This record gives sequence, structure tokens and C-alpha cells, in this order.
Amino acid sequence: MKKKGKKTFGGSLSDLYSSIFTFLPDPIKTKLTKSGLDRGGDGIYTKRRKRNDVVFVPYSSFINAYGANFDTLDSLYKEGYFILFSPKEFNDGYETLRNSRGGDFPKIVRYQDYAEKETYPYNPSDIAKKENGKIVGFVVVDIKNLDKHKNKGGNEWTGPKLIAQHDFDYATSDEILNVKLCLLFQIIKTVGFFDWANNHPKSAILLSLVNDYVEKFYQSPLWLENPNLQKFTQGFTKCPVLIVELMFNDLIEGTIEGDDGRENWNRTATKINLHHIDRLISGKLNHNHKNVFLGTSAGNTIDSALFQYGWTLEDLIRNHTIGSN
Repeated sequence: MKKKGKKTFGGSLSDLYSSIFTFLPDPIKTKLTKSGLDRGGDGIYTKRRKRNDVVFVPYSSFINAYGANFDTLDSLYKEGYFILFSPKEFNDGYETLRNSRGGDFPKIVRYQDYAEKETYPYNPSDIAKKENGKIVGFVVVDIKNLDKHKNKGGNEWTGPKLIAQHDFDYATSDEILNVKLCLLFQIIKTVGFFDWANNHPKSAILLSLVNDYVEKFYQSPLWLENPNLQKFTQGFTKCPVLIVELMFNDLIEGTIEGDDGRENWNRTATKINLHHIDRLISGKLNHNHKNVFLGTSAGNTIDSALFQYGWTLEDLIRNHTIGSN
């Protein structure tokens, strides 16, 4: 069944996108494909599923961001949702929500430590499992114990894996396509793209497709009604945080070795990442074509650090200037 959502702009743009996609280097194909996937995670959180999949709505988000309104969830998440409870939240708040709903609703209760199991014991028959592609039951045990001596028990997992994604990563299928169309335009506008295209074995065909794509893109609402895209692609595509021009080659070979900030230290990170100008927040559905941009890994790191203090980059520069005087 086709998902309802925001209308995509220009079928011909979509066709051109598909044709150009086949010419692109694999790392860029991966970058574009991942823009339609969630960010992944451990345990019951998914590892790279489509953003238009079933979602988890944490209980706190449901109360604070959605006003505990089930009608809002029903209208936003066409593929379905679960309310995600901690055992304490379920104990304290489930019956109230059930009464306001006038019946039961999709839910998951996630146990993350042994103390929760002792304080809020569950019936083994309530353990969630998949039957005929559907989730039956509602309890998931997702305990990660990092104590190497395992004095309090080891890791414990009970329940189906990969059953949903976080609500703030959600986007309709049409909006996912719009994001990809805008990202392709940003890629075309990086420094060095046309050098690469001119040296492609099938450069004549590729350049014809690209020129047609750009011409049609400039005439579409994706460009005309997107002031941030106009701002950050004036001249060449720029990082929305550092306002530095992005290099096409960094999309292909731009890896940062030995990224100590990751859980596995020897994993690599890419120099160019996806940025959300407005942060992903439950209920805003702001993984959209007016909010997703290519940017530098350094810009992402700086933006995250500034967020901790409620600063902008301009604040940092101003405070540094004042402090140096």
C-alpha cells in the first residue's frame, strides 16, 4: 500500500535521479541510501531500517511532545507505532493511558537492568515475540552488563530484534525521496564534481543527465521554496556549520581513521556527514528536504558540543574574541 505523505515534486526529477545514481561511486550511493534509513542502535533499537517504518514513541515523548494524544500518532505514523515504556513508567502510567484510549494500544516495556526485574516482575507469557510478522506480547529484556566479573549477571536479551525505530528519525516515503533529490543537487554542487564527471568513461551521457537534472531542479519547489538550500549551495555546497566549501573527493575517499569517539575505537568516520539544521525532535518529523544537508564531520562535532551550552558558532567566536582582548 502506498504511504500517504507530502507530495514529491516532478516525476522527471525522480527518473533523472535514478539514472544519475547508477553512475555515482559506491561511497556516494551509500550516503544517499543511508539518508532514507534511521541511525540504528543496539537492542530493540534497529540497525539501519527505513525511516518510514514502525516507530517507538517513548512514553515521556508521548506525554510531553504529543500531549498524550493518540489521534496525533495515528495520523503521523501510517505504518504504526509502539509506546515505549520503562517498567516504572508502565507501572505508573499505563492504566491511565489505556482508560483515555478506551482500550489497549501497541506498547513495549523495556527492562534494562536487573533491579527493574526485581522491582517490577513480569509474567513470562508477556515476553514479546513475532508471529506471522506481527509482535505478540509486550515485554523486552535488554540488559547490557559491562561488569567483566558479571557479579550481577551478564548481558541478557529476550524478545524479537529489529522491531521498530525511534520516532524522531521518522519520515514519510515521499519525504525520503525529496531528501535524496536535494542531496543529489548538493553533491553536484560540491567542488570537483564536474572534474570527476568530465573524466568519467561515459561523461557525455552523465553530463547530459546532470545538466537536465539541475535545470529541472531549479524550476521545482524543492529549490524555489527552500531558502536554506539556496543559501548553502550558493557558488559551491557549503557545510551549514563551518560555512566551508565541500569537496567531492571527500565524499568518495574522506574517511577519518581511528575515531576515538566511537564505542569501537578502530571504526572509521566520514569527513562529510548528514546534518540536520534543526535538531531531530519527537513529533516534528524534521528529517525533511528543508532540514537535511551535507556538512563536515568537524561541523557536526562542534555543533553537538555547542548544543551542550546552548551556544551558536557565532556565540563561540564572539566569546573567544572578547576573551582574547
